[in-house]
Amino acid sequence: MGLTILHLKDDHDREHAYDVKNTLIFNAFVMCQIFNEFNARKPEEINCFKGVTKNYLFMGIIGFTFVLQIIIIEFLGKFTKTVRLNWKLWLVSLGIGIIR
Repeated sequence: MGLTILHLKDDHDREHAYDVKNTLIFNAFVMCQIFNEFNARKPEEINCFKGVTKNYLFMGIIGFTFVLQIIIIEFLGKFTKTVRLNWKLWLVSLGIGIIR
């Protein structure tokens, strides 16, 4: 079932599927942390995005974290033991981060 979800056909892809799964979990965790930063800005308000663009330091930190995550996943795989994710898995990671 997991091989089907990750679009892997053969049994020899099990190791790659394991790496993709671990990378997806790591990426989703980081996305949860990024969206948690928005929630932590103003925990007493329902609209946590109000005035977010006025805080340049906060936007810089969020942007830096997101760009660094892209670099880690897409280009530093040998160092961080991650594999590249396709755009669908990036959307899944973002979706998990938003829902959390």
